[in-house]
Amino acid sequence: MINKTEHAIMKNWNNKSSITISITCVTYNQENYIRETLDSFLMQKTNFSFEILIHDDASTDRTQDILREYENRFPTIIKAVYQKNNQFSKGINPMSFLFNKVKGKYIAFCDGDDYWSDENKLQVQVEEMEKYPNIDMSFHPSYKFVNGSIDNKYLAKHSNKSKIFTPSEIILGGGEFCPTASLMFRSRLIPKLPEWSKRIIPGDFPIQIIGSYSGGGALYIDRVMSVYRVGAIGAWSNLSKDSSNIQEKRLLSFHNMLNMINRDFNNIFIDEVNEIIYKSSLGFIKRIAIDISQREEIFRMYKNIFPKKQKLLWYLFYKNKNLHNLLSQIKHKLSRMMNR
Repeated sequence: MINKTEHAIMKNWNNKSSITISITCVTYNQENYIRETLDSFLMQKTNFSFEILIHDDASTDRTQDILREYENRFPTIIKAVYQKNNQFSKGINPMSFLFNKVKGKYIAFCDGDDYWSDENKLQVQVEEMEKYPNIDMSFHPSYKFVNGSIDNKYLAKHSNKSKIFTPSEIILGGGEFCPTASLMFRSRLIPKLPEWSKRIIPGDFPIQIIGSYSGGGALYIDRVMSVYRVGAIGAWSNLSKDSSNIQEKRLLSFHNMLNMINRDFNNIFIDEVNEIIYKSSLGFIKRIAIDISQREEIFRMYKNIFPKKQKLLWYLFYKNKNLHNLLSQIKHKLSRMMNR
């Protein structure tokens, strides 16, 4: 736990009675990471006030115990919601439980297995957003934490300078253009979120689209200030790894969300949406680890959008696990030979 008192954290806040940022965090079975996540929030150096809102999705490990420990030590700053039943498994976006508790002018996102690496992140991000009063959303690059260490490749390093990205570019990113732990929104965006967004997984993609559209773009800040933990144990994404059926349902839910975006925005993003549906469907049928029955179902469902080349590859390559493995081995051997 961070070696700071609540008084020390709050001493430089200009206005303690008015919250500037609501930090929102969703967690599930992340006892190995949640301390580092919370400490990265509490280490923030700001001249404005912030609150930390946490939603625990019925963790079965010690995550809730750790959260209560932090709540007891920082009662003014940290407020947690503890679920008795897992909401994610019901198709409900856990973040939706925190939105009606937000008091800040801004909302900063971070999942319970990621963390912030820069103690000035909040100060920097708020100051940058204040320069663009019409912009409702900002984000920045992240480090990747892989196999126990920080990777030297950045995630979402889209430019060498800060700039505004269009809603079209955000949509074409397919939900991966903006790292979750980098996202900051104006809280005035919450009333604009449609009811269906509460049932969508992954949960922050709809708000990325709506946030970038409402403000005429998304502010990219060229400063790496967070860490994305790849393949974290206990992450929601791991809940579906053993079930091809669940992965198929999540893909179809993702497509359903895109179609609702199309409907709500009067088809102005139809080309971008269709491209993402195509790419995600292609990626699904190429994934050999998924049961062939699920991949065949997606192929039949979207057969008309696949060009002839991809249809041929489906029958000759993607569908044939043994041939796929053989060609992958040959490719690996050739690569090793070329690198000698």
